Amino acid sequence: MRKCVVLMMAVGMIFARGCGRETMPENVQTETTAENRDPEIVNGDVNAEMPDANTEEQAEVNTQAQTVELSGQDFYPAKAFGCNAEKLLMCQWNREGREAALFEMEVGTDLLQKQQIDIPEDWNIHGIVSDREGHSYILLRSPWKEEGMLSVIREYDENSLINEMDISDALGSKMGICEGFLKDENGNFYIKGMEGGMYLSAEGKFLWESRNDLQEIRDSYAAAIGKDGNVYVTYVKEDTSYIGQVSPENGSIEKEYALEGIGTDDRILALAQGTDSDFLLYGVASGIWAFDLESGCTEKRVDRSESDLPYNEYIIIRAFLRDGRFLLVKNVSENERLIGQIWEYIPAGR
Repeated sequence: MRKCVVLMMAVGMIFARGCGRETMPENVQTETTAENRDPEIVNGDVNAEMPDANTEEQAEVNTQAQTVELSGQDFYPAKAFGCNAEKLLMCQWNREGREAALFEMEVGTDLLQKQQIDIPEDWNIHGIVSDREGHSYILLRSPWKEEGMLSVIREYDENSLINEMDISDALGSKMGICEGFLKDENGNFYIKGMEGGMYLSAEGKFLWESRNDLQEIRDSYAAAIGKDGNVYVTYVKEDTSYIGQVSPENGSIEKEYALEGIGTDDRILALAQGTDSDFLLYGVASGIWAFDLESGCTEKRVDRSESDLPYNEYIIIRAFLRDGRFLLVKNVSENERLIGQIWEYIPAGR
């Protein structure tokens, strides 16, 4: 049995605001086997108007809160997740945890459809990203074996496999947990792990690898493609939380912006382009924020203490949608058995 509950919610109140400034981090060592050189520092307006081709397909801003309850399905969502303007793509596992599958779901509905694609036995989906042409790119990895892990990136047009790139040599057994899988304006792939990131060419060739410890940063959980087409990551350095622009040349932090108002003990677990701002961010302890690169200002959009945002619950999916809403998905159990999920859509864009 499925049911869908829709709640209306007004948004627009500013709870907090802070303005930081752009800084150029000192050159630090990064680990890379590609060309090793100092990053170029680009001066000028960091919020200069960019061609539309560099921005994501933008859906109409949705200020409607929704709660969608699902029950009775045979598969349950895992962390790998992607979306375009109208549909969600996610990896799901069957009840026994032995079969991974790709599902498509219309935003704001309970309409789940299993995609007819072949996934090797025991392999898992570690990342999903969609482009403006509607193609989906899926990062697949095998279980750990003595000879290492096998990894491929597949490109699909709906259910049709267009291309497959073997990236086993590039990725190897690194990044056991992939926290981010992105595709930039040039078609290159960025894979974010717990301890750093890796850049692959559009053909799946290794370009560089960066490590958090060598850049003297920590607690880096979220990554996104900015409206300028560059990769941005969040992290903590010394006693400040930052969002930083990643150099496509060697993985170092080219520019960084202090996130005023966001404490260093607040884990930022989601980052995406904003509808009326450069970015939307989700901090577990504080709530949802908007951030503007040009002004360096942070603005709290949803305060956790004054909303239903969970703090100490296990959440399967945390992601911003292109309509400006924040999506939280959590499982519902009864007698230690999964019986469904609750999908919360929380307005954050304007």
